[in-house]
Amino acid sequence: MNILIFLGICFIFFGVVGFFTKSSWWNWVDAVYYPLGALGVCLIFIQSTNDRKIIELYDLQIKQRAEIAAIEKQKPKFSKFDNEDSLIATQGSHLAHISNYAEACGDIIKTTECIAAKEISSITKQYENKFVQFSGAERVQAVCSSAKPMIEQLGKSDVLGVTLYNSLLQYFTAGIDKGFYQYDYVNSSKYIEDFSAFAWNEFKSVVNVNVFSKRDVTLLSNEFKETLYFTDSLLSSLNVCLRAPKSIRNGEYSNWSKHRLEKVSELSELQERAENIEKAKSLKNDNVTKLQFLYWPFIIILALSIKFGKAVNSLVPKKI
Repeated sequence: MNILIFLGICFIFFGVVGFFTKSSWWNWVDAVYYPLGALGVCLIFIQSTNDRKIIELYDLQIKQRAEIAAIEKQKPKFSKFDNEDSLIATQGSHLAHISNYAEACGDIIKTTECIAAKEISSITKQYENKFVQFSGAERVQAVCSSAKPMIEQLGKSDVLGVTLYNSLLQYFTAGIDKGFYQYDYVNSSKYIEDFSAFAWNEFKSVVNVNVFSKRDVTLLSNEFKETLYFTDSLLSSLNVCLRAPKSIRNGEYSNWSKHRLEKVSELSELQERAENIEKAKSLKNDNVTKLQFLYWPFIIILALSIKFGKAVNSLVPKKI
């Protein structure tokens, strides 16, 4: 039956009945009407469960976007490294030169240079991929965050020798502390070129004829020279770290980037949850759904029409 026809019939019928009848049963109308009304509200509430979840997720997404916007404003400020990816990769080839040298030696050549290359590359090889990972500031962060750990690992393995390791760590740390301008390629390169002289001076202050025999000095000097050659290559690969902004070197940018990524991931998760709920929304074929969509509108109209009949009955003048 068309619901509009049903509405008209019910209201007219109970309006007429209410006008012409004087029965006490009208007093019970409210006892039926209000529970039906409350039940209708409950059915609507149940029906809108998924909609409410989606609204809650939308609110959380708005808050999440606001947090991301606030984090964006906290981004450490420095000039972009977007145009240095190829340069950093090229500088990384200095580090790769050590392992390439070792591979060229193979298992046949047993010179001291080959032995040094193999020992050093056993550690440096695992850091070579840092120079081609990511892009821009993220690549700089990847390289520079692993620079000192790489040097310290070389020190623990003693492949450089104590004197050269101390010289390398001291010189690299001093270069970082100088705070070269981000685009000061000339002076940062000049600083790296001066490392050999610094390392030799440190070596000679420890290994000299006053402490060792002339033969031992010659032997140790040759070994030092061979190891220094590869150490120069290692330091040359870290040129960008001398020029990197402090916020990258001290991990501030890394922490900011990680925090931002976490918030972006959380936002994506909220969006995915909302999409899944939206996709899962479908009309169920159960008795409650049938009652709600097929019969409940008629029940509510019937209850309202009875309420209307009571209202009409109350308006009829009482006989005195």
